[in-house]
Amino acid sequence: MRRLIMLAVATAALVLPAAAFAAHTDTSFTLPGGAGTSRAFRIHVARAGRVQVTFRFSDVVNPNGHFRITIRKLSWTTPVLLLDTNNRTNCQGAAGSIYCTASRAVNRGTYVIRVTKLSVKAAPVELRMSWPS
Repeated sequence: MRRLIMLAVATAALVLPAAAFAAHTDTSFTLPGGAGTSRAFRIHVARAGRVQVTFRFSDVVNPNGHFRITIRKLSWTTPVLLLDTNNRTNCQGAAGSIYCTASRAVNRGTYVIRVTKLSVKAAPVELRMSWPS
């Protein structure tokens, strides 16, 4: 009986990955022409951890693309800069695409993540976010 319980616990530990305790979303959208256009996403963080963001845009369609991603807890008055593609420090290029990543430690609460396009040309983008659930 003891071996059966140990086997069940070991199996559960292998089957239940750590990712099961994280929420994530993948989304593709186009920010329309004109500087300052944006799109916001609301997420609920159930426990302290890290919000991770991966952002992709085309270097062919929008070679001088300039985007900012900010995070703001609903109780905060001003957002905090999470990612700025202007200096491309956390970005890599591959096959005509630019991939940028960022993360930030967060506490429990509801947050708004906003993607703002600062260049003029319309831009199709992809955003992947994960956070503790």
